[in-house]
Amino acid sequence: MKKQILKTCAIAALCLGGMSQAMAEEVSAGTLAISSSVTAETCKFAAIEPVSLTALVSDFTGKAEGTILANTQKFVTIKTEKCPLWSSAKSAKLTISGAAAGPGAAYFQLVNTTGNTAIADHAVGLTINDKPVARGAAINLKDPQYSPGVAGDNAITLKVGLVKIGTASVVQAADSKANLTVKVAYD
Repeated sequence: MKKQILKTCAIAALCLGGMSQAMAEEVSAGTLAISSSVTAETCKFAAIEPVSLTALVSDFTGKAEGTILANTQKFVTIKTEKCPLWSSAKSAKLTISGAAAGPGAAYFQLVNTTGNTAIADHAVGLTINDKPVARGAAINLKDPQYSPGVAGDNAITLKVGLVKIGTASVVQAADSKANLTVKVAYD
C-alpha cells in the first residue's frame, strides 16, 4: 500500500511540475485603448413644454385690437440647464422671435394647421410680470419691471395668451400654431 501512495504522489508531482511550467510562459503583449473627452458645460434651455390655448369666437366680441384675452392666458416656465445665475451677471436679455402680427408687429403670428395660411384676426401675445413682451425686442430681465418674472434659479415665467388683431368684428374659428424662438444673452 505504501508503494502505491508513493507512486501516485510521484505521478502527481510530475503533473504539477508540468503545469507550473505551462503557467510560467508569458502571454504576448496586448493594447488597452483609452479615449477621453472633457468638454465645457453648455448653457442651454431645458425642454419647453408646448402650450395649448383655446377660446370661443364669442370671447373676442367687443375686444379692441391688441387686447390679450385674459381667459386664454396660461403660465409657461422656461428653465435653463448648466447656466450661471443671471442674478450675478451684469445683464441678461431675453428675446423671443417669430413671425410678426398685429399692431406695430408686436405680437406673434399664428398659422392655420391645415395649410399654414396666416391667421388674420388673432395672434399670440406674451407678457412677463404682466408687461408685454414685444416680438424680437431684447428685454432686460434685471429691469425691475421684468425681474419679478425671473426666479433665483433662472426660471422665467411668461404668460401666453390669444390677442385680437385686425378690425374684423367677428373672429373666425381656426386651429392654428406658432413656433417661437427663445434666446437669452447675458454677461
